[in-house]
Amino acid sequence: MPRRSKKDLIEIFGYSPNDTTQVCRSLWDLGACPFLNKPCTKTNHDQSIVYGTCSVTSPFGDCIICPNRFYEKEFRAIRAVAKDAFGKSCDFLTYEQYIPVRDRKDTCIVALGQPSGKEVKIRRSLSMDWVLAKVQAGKLKEYVGIEVQSIDITGNYRDCWHSYKNLTTSTKIISSSGHGMN
Repeated sequence: MPRRSKKDLIEIFGYSPNDTTQVCRSLWDLGACPFLNKPCTKTNHDQSIVYGTCSVTSPFGDCIICPNRFYEKEFRAIRAVAKDAFGKSCDFLTYEQYIPVRDRKDTCIVALGQPSGKEVKIRRSLSMDWVLAKVQAGKLKEYVGIEVQSIDITGNYRDCWHSYKNLTTSTKIISSSGHGMN
């Protein structure tokens, strides 16, 4: 096992960066986010490399740097907000799930956000990451807005990422990450 630095990457494409299993590395090859099952958006500036970095170390513990990381297990965190806001009796549907059943569902919660329909705009300058809409007989009854925040980082982790990308059994040292907290 190579020696890891104090400043390190914790997850790449949802897995430990030193995970070389086929299940993990197939996501590297696809450039795919395992939390959304869509292309990852964490790229370099010219979009020629998909970094897939979900979380990193920080002085305060491991820290999520990609908001999509919060969407694991079919939007578990968003579903929890829906249950807290509207109770447990309503079905939770993404926008894509709601469309084909819109005429057959009496009451449900429809999650509207960037990976589910789109962000809801409020006039020209504001938007909400998510709006959970309680829909009854095709009509909006109630709603709640959600902002999802991961921390932004400074610097870069390029050398560290390449160390993990090219990891072999003979790798002795993983380059330190150059990230900082913003």
